[in-house]
Amino acid sequence: MYGLEVGLFDEIESNGEPLTAAGIARKFNYDKSTTERFLNTLVSLDLLDKEVHKGNVVYSNTAGTTKYLTRSRRPALIASAMSEFNVILPLLSNLTSTLKSGKAFIDMANIKAGKMLNNENPPMKNIHIEDQKDTAHNKGSHTESSHTPGVNCTNGVTPNGTNGISANITGTNGTHTTNGTHPDKASNGSKPAMDCSAMIMLSMDGLTVPCAPVLVKAFDLSAHRTAVDLGGGSGLIGRTLASHYPEMNITVFDLPSVVQLAKKLYPENSSGQVNFVAGNFFEDEIPDADLYVLSHVIHDMTEKQIDILLKRVYNKLPPGGSLLILEKTLDEMKDGPSFAVSNDLIMSLISTGRERSAKEYREMLEEQGFTNIQIRLVGGYNYFDAILSKKPF
Repeated sequence: MYGLEVGLFDEIESNGEPLTAAGIARKFNYDKSTTERFLNTLVSLDLLDKEVHKGNVVYSNTAGTTKYLTRSRRPALIASAMSEFNVILPLLSNLTSTLKSGKAFIDMANIKAGKMLNNENPPMKNIHIEDQKDTAHNKGSHTESSHTPGVNCTNGVTPNGTNGISANITGTNGTHTTNGTHPDKASNGSKPAMDCSAMIMLSMDGLTVPCAPVLVKAFDLSAHRTAVDLGGGSGLIGRTLASHYPEMNITVFDLPSVVQLAKKLYPENSSGQVNFVAGNFFEDEIPDADLYVLSHVIHDMTEKQIDILLKRVYNKLPPGGSLLILEKTLDEMKDGPSFAVSNDLIMSLISTGRERSAKEYREMLEEQGFTNIQIRLVGGYNYFDAILSKKPF
């Protein structure tokens, strides 16, 4: 994690060729011997490669590190890893309180909506991100029949300590304010810090981008002509839908502050096949579509909120229209997959929502009148399965 904080992987990448331990120590003003031990630790974690070149031992980024842990790539896993290290792990100190009270320590839904909390929030170190184009890609996708783990979707690198929650809260030890896109320069000369809302968006994108092509092809959606991604954030799922279904018109519907941030972080969102509409899906008119998408939305909500939202979606859908839910499902005994179970526990600290089993999602949808419910499990280290249901004719 320290390698991310100081920009070690970016330094190695920008150098254009492998660096010696002495060279890295000079760049960061570190002790050579300790630097070498630190670099060897990163090699053991498969974050760096080590080889002998022209008689010198040199270090370079692994392919996974370059793809997911450098600021030249977007989306990356930097935001996800840093937010978990600086936020989720400290929040675990409040587990005893949550176990006794049954109440979350913070409400992540409010933070995602741009509502900053009070000074009782735990402090968070400044996290540094630079704006770049979305260049990450995922190779291959394959789906199996319902309830059969088949497709594999992993993040390429899995930083130790990752629990799958991409969350962030406003820092209390930083002194710099940013607008999320063009951060102010830090007085100590370090890379500028990105604000909370931007960190959450980038964190979610980092976890989603390796899986997105798999998810949009888990079912054949080619019959649909209009799709609305409710709570679609940056538009990553919408852009992926557009790339696989060129005849589909896609709308990303999210809160005004989220839409504004998405357009700043991803200027390419402003034109083309994907359109952004600002609004609140509990209060405002939902755009018309024959396919609605809810990606990592349901698990943040209370049962009452879910009931309201699903009713609104069902009433807007035309007969034969579909709802695609993208959430990780627990097994029926709720003791696996391990990262989904860990995620569920973490959610008890940060939200009023929870993870659910495939059976629970099926029953939830059937209660609203949806039929032809299909569930595709996505294998590998990831935080998504795909659930498709239809409104009957």
